[in-house]
Amino acid sequence: DAFGTVNTSFTVPAGAALGHYVITVASGDERASGAFEVQEYRKPEFDVTVTSPDRFVLQGGRVQATLTARYYFGQPVANGSVKYVVHKQPYYSPLRWGDEDSDGGGWWGGGDQSSEATVRLDAQGRATVTIPLAVDADGRDYSARMEARVTDASNREVSGSAIVHATYGRFMVTTQVDRYVQAPGAHARVGIRVVDYQG
Repeated sequence: DAFGTVNTSFTVPAGAALGHYVITVASGDERASGAFEVQEYRKPEFDVTVTSPDRFVLQGGRVQATLTARYYFGQPVANGSVKYVVHKQPYYSPLRWGDEDSDGGGWWGGGDQSSEATVRLDAQGRATVTIPLAVDADGRDYSARMEARVTDASNREVSGSAIVHATYGRFMVTTQVDRYVQAPGAHARVGIRVVDYQG
């Protein structure tokens, strides 16, 4: 009575109609189905970038971001509609474990949506937004990923994003002990390091 796993593949014919398709598997009275869509590929005609002068912002402050959209032939996406969404996830500075900041600011593993708004680009295809960065209730650092989704006059959507780290404080304190297991009455040698988020 249990369904097994079957891996199979098929090629969508070149002349297949666009739209929603459903695959159904039946065994006696039991049925299971899955769905997929066939859509025409449309190459993006413009590029969207999100930039911020800040890499680190103290929680409770605000980050300013510039959203820009330009067609590949050089003209701005004038007066385009922009929906921007902010997602957040925990941030762990690599400086906590070493002397080098190898983060690069680009890693993203998901995150919860914290805000969303819509603005309109100006005649130069640009909009500047100010986004508040809330104080984390548990006193933890987090990364805020700002994603801009731009829709042009032909109703095509293209997105771009940038990441800013929201820190709970202006610096971090790290400690290192000479050994992880100590005998009773022994003296532990502890190194204490205080650095800002730039190292």
